[in-house]
Amino acid sequence: MVKIVDVARLAGVGVSTVSRVLNDHPYVSSEKRARVHAAIDELGYRPSGAARALSSGRSSTVLVAVDCLDKEPVYERLRGILNALGDSDFDAVVAMIATTEDRDRLVARHTTNDKAAGVLLIDVALAPAQAAMLADANMPVVAVGDKAPSIPSVFADNVKGGRLATRHLIELGHERIAFLGDDKGSDVHSPFTYDRHAGHVAELDDHGVSHHSDLTRLGPPTPEATASMTQELLSLTSRPTAVIAATYQHALAALLATRSSGVRVPEELSIIGFEDGEAARYAGLTTVTEPMLQSGIYAGKLLLSLIHDQDPPDLEHELDLEFVIRETTAPPLP
Repeated sequence: MVKIVDVARLAGVGVSTVSRVLNDHPYVSSEKRARVHAAIDELGYRPSGAARALSSGRSSTVLVAVDCLDKEPVYERLRGILNALGDSDFDAVVAMIATTEDRDRLVARHTTNDKAAGVLLIDVALAPAQAAMLADANMPVVAVGDKAPSIPSVFADNVKGGRLATRHLIELGHERIAFLGDDKGSDVHSPFTYDRHAGHVAELDDHGVSHHSDLTRLGPPTPEATASMTQELLSLTSRPTAVIAATYQHALAALLATRSSGVRVPEELSIIGFEDGEAARYAGLTTVTEPMLQSGIYAGKLLLSLIHDQDPPDLEHELDLEFVIRETTAPPLP
């Protein structure tokens, strides 16, 4: 992507001169103005709304798109983003993206009217065509939570996470391992449930452990639906000895449903979740987690570097996963 510094270098002027030309500032000589325009034409530079706002002194905003606000990992990432933006000239505006219509409106607005200086996506997936539209509009975009094709991303390897959870249970001696998650597709929402399930299945295969399709349950992302799916698993003639839940919310709902059924955790059923939070820690939940706050900080700083036409340290930053063993996993009963 051509940057303002490239235009300045080719034109033989400073970045501030290019900014003044872009904003039609009167105090630029006609000769320098002509050189800047020639460099812009030669390089095909398209100034972003952010660059114009910064050079003209107008206030700017950064749009943060989230799939929901009732998950602790989401607002931990958001807290990190706000931390990163704290010393900048930008204010954050949060938008809920729950449907394809929400996403389509967001992309249309911010590719035609330059409403924002940049966009941060928390667990929100763009269609390839929409990512291309934002790129064509020279709109800086960063995805945080999952790797997004063609978009700078701060992400965790969710397939690896599924493998880590499954490996722990196999090493404890479990063979009938269930998987609980939501059935939201990847059209708008991050496909982490499916990636974690893919890692789970791959790890079973690597250890020669059978994958039983009747032990996979995907349903609406609500505690009630998760509790119902857990009851279904517990009612099987040959029920699982362990459950991997796609998020800590699924895990907590499964934990409550299991205990209300009189099944002991972890003696009769081990449970593992993903992500982490205060509730998960209080529940003693074994979990695969990642640094949520730090991911938001990194994503915010990455977006600022793109807005300012600076070379970012890393357009794809993979987060370290941590496996935290607590009180909800143990070897199966003999």
